[in-house]
Amino acid sequence: MVSPKICKWLLLYGFLINLLGCEFVREESRKEEIFALFGSDYNKQRVKLKIPILPDNDWLPSRVVFSGDVGECDFTKKTTADPREDSSSRHAKKEVYFLKSNIKPIRETDLYYSGRRFSENDPDYYGWERLEIDYDYVNDTISTFHRRLINEKDNNVFVQGRRQAFLFAPITESATSNQGFIEHRHLKSKPISLSQADSVLKAWSISRF
Repeated sequence: MVSPKICKWLLLYGFLINLLGCEFVREESRKEEIFALFGSDYNKQRVKLKIPILPDNDWLPSRVVFSGDVGECDFTKKTTADPREDSSSRHAKKEVYFLKSNIKPIRETDLYYSGRRFSENDPDYYGWERLEIDYDYVNDTISTFHRRLINEKDNNVFVQGRRQAFLFAPITESATSNQGFIEHRHLKSKPISLSQADSVLKAWSISRF
């Protein structure tokens, strides 16, 4: 016969398991709602704002994450190739940033790859030439909203209606060290205009629209 003490712990254990399961279901349900909100059904709004649409035939929801007051919803292009080895030029990813409190969008970022990979000084590390374009929404609730973005750009301010592009390309810089004159090869971000970004994408056989 099971003692009352053991029964008590079994009941508590069952309650906790049920509670965690319900929380997991709620969290997954919320993610699905966010994916649906900013998926292909949101393209009409993107067209109005002159933001590249999300194609609905070969793109997949990737993840929803939260950092402080901001959430991030990602969509990636479906591919059969290993992303680490895919040498095709492509529009690879769309990131939608939104306020956690009311799920209002504050920025979309589109990521494009040229297909060019290069090795840096460390033979075990390589980088991909790429272009990122940010589209900041016009939203009264974020006119003074600041947040450190989790990416390689040193940019921590959302500006209403701003459009900006960053080209990440390989460069070689020279420097003097204790070992003498050396060359350092690495990936560097360079801000460029939208017209320049369009020219870069055209050279990569990609169009924003």
